[in-house]
Amino acid sequence: QNIGTDNMQDSMETKTPQELATEGGKLYKNGEYASAASTFAAAENAYQLQEDLLKAAEMANNCSVAWLQAGEAQAALDAVADTVEIFASHTDELHQAMAYGNRAAALEALEQYDDAIQDYAASADLLKKIRLFGN
Repeated sequence: QNIGTDNMQDSMETKTPQELATEGGKLYKNGEYASAASTFAAAENAYQLQEDLLKAAEMANNCSVAWLQAGEAQAALDAVADTVEIFASHTDELHQAMAYGNRAAALEALEQYDDAIQDYAASADLLKKIRLFGN
């Protein structure tokens, strides 16, 4: 009974991170959120193996959004946990703002409202700064 799962895993391992990201996007658009999240997680791992931390963090954020759509708020939070810091360390303020927003949405779904409000505010502040200064 694990044959189908093994075949899916094998096909994921032979795809490039870009192919996995595209596949995850298609699954997401088709409403297959849990499968999309798993595929984005595979893309994240593949990018990490290539030592492309920014792309890996982007995939983690995609994974978080997909898990949230699948109703898995804790998985969404776990997926996005360290991406704010990754983007901050690379001075990528736009993606950092998006990561704050994604983390806030997961926290809100988990009813951790104080933390969610802080992350929403941080996201908004960064977006205002980007708009004002064009960073």
